[in-house]
Parts: sequence; structure tokens; C-alpha cells
Amino acid sequence: MPFSLPRRCITRKPVRLEFNLIHRLECKLTANQIAFLNAQSFAVAGASSNREKYGNMVFRALVKFTAEDDREVFPIHPTLEIVEGHVAFADISALQSSPEAL
Repeated sequence: MPFSLPRRCITRKPVRLEFNLIHRLECKLTANQIAFLNAQSFAVAGASSNREKYGNMVFRALVKFTAEDDREVFPIHPTLEIVEGHVAFADISALQSSPEAL
């Protein structure tokens, strides 16, 4: 199901989102941010196995956000083989298809 907000909630101003944005969305998303969240596949460059690093936080948030549908999230890390139970890719060219969002 596509992510959307009522038209009155869409603003042109950028907004700083917290990493648990899935649970704390307010009426402050731009059309570009909504388009990003509606992507069918995501790649997270810099995804790490260290839960204190931002790459890991973003990866976990996207995995949780896409858990109820068939969208894919790919971790990108040059040396790790597994990130949060998902097969990691050394670089973006190692993916079989290009992700819609990076």
C-alpha cells in the first residue's frame, strides 16, 4: 500500500526526521520524502552491524517500515557478509537490479 499523507500535511520545507520516523510522522513530509518512502526497493549504503551507527539505524527502520509488504531493503557494506540477518552486498553494482531509493 503506498505511503501517503493528506494534501494539507505536505509542505515544501525540508524536515529533520528521527530514525524512528515510522512511528513519529507528523504532517511535515515533503512530496519528495513521500516518493522516497513509496519506493519498491531500498539500498542502504554504509549499513553496519553496529546498532549504534546511523547506517544500521536507517537499515533497521526501513526493514521495519517495509515488513508488511513485498518491498526489499538491501544493506551495502564493503566487508560485511550479513547485516541484521540480511545478506550484505559489497557495493551497489553487486545488486541484481537497481534499487529505487538509496
